[in-house]
Amino acid sequence: RVVKRLLDRAEDHYALADAGISMLPRSCRVAIRAARLIYSDIGNRLGGMGYDSVARRAVVTRRRKMWLAGQACLELVMPPRPRNAAPV
Repeated sequence: RVVKRLLDRAEDHYALADAGISMLPRSCRVAIRAARLIYSDIGNRLGGMGYDSVARRAVVTRRRKMWLAGQACLELVMPPRPRNAAPV
């Protein structure tokens, strides 16, 4: 239960960070966004493991990390719409 609460809280922080990442200098946005996506994915994998962070390690493959880094690069050109934004 503690891990789930911690990850739920992290998702709240990720949502807040998403808005701020676009205000960072372009030179560091991709790295910060990639890290955010990768850490969030680790949390998602922990959720899929029943939030048991002791018995097994949550692993994000190198391939998946590369895909997430690519997504972060794309978002430099086409920023994601905030979750609570209405469609245009």
